[in-house]
Amino acid sequence: MNQILMVENKTKKKKNKTRNSGPVEISNIIRFFAIVIIIFGITMIGHSSYAIYRDAKGNNTEDLAEVDITRVNDTIIVSVNSTYVIDKFKYSWQNSQQTSVPEEATSFEEEIILPSGNNVLTIVLEDETGRATTYIKEIVLDGVDIVKPTIDIQQGQGLSVRISAVDETQIEYITYRIDDGEEKRIDKNNIEDKKIEYAVTEIERGEHTIYVTAVDSFRKYGNSRNASYCVF
Repeated sequence: MNQILMVENKTKKKKNKTRNSGPVEISNIIRFFAIVIIIFGITMIGHSSYAIYRDAKGNNTEDLAEVDITRVNDTIIVSVNSTYVIDKFKYSWQNSQQTSVPEEATSFEEEIILPSGNNVLTIVLEDETGRATTYIKEIVLDGVDIVKPTIDIQQGQGLSVRISAVDETQIEYITYRIDDGEEKRIDKNNIEDKKIEYAVTEIERGEHTIYVTAVDSFRKYGNSRNASYCVF
């Protein structure tokens, strides 16, 4: 009898333990998911804050890049200095396709060839903050010499060579020499001349090289060319 009671008591204790463990397990599960949710929430808040920070910097008009434009012969040099890293340098002339150049620097220079006439240059700088800053510059080239003279050398009749030098504004003079001989200068005939033509006749028979330089009137741009020929 006592043994039966003892068995019953043990059974009751086991049943009690089984009944009591249920709420404990549920509580642990709830606690686990609560921790996971908290961690997930913190992560999402962190990403949201970073996105807001980038947007805020993107709308910021402080610390804009400094852009300086200077002309060198038939090109312009664009110098950029920025507090933030410039990811891309984009530029375009009016009614022309945009050119994009990767930079990844805070300071750099880009060389752009000038158009043949007046135009508008648009520059866009995209920096690491996601900001795109646009700079617009009107380029006026009326009366400005931007093209170097062109030179043509052709063998003439007999013991002669014909030199032709042309500039789009005004030509100033040309110089030439044959092989290692003396350099000679030929000036234009009239102030408004854009072309100089000259026949070199003091040439001996045999193989020679002629060296020609043409200089314009406005900016003193020079252009040189040499040609080899054989006179019989």
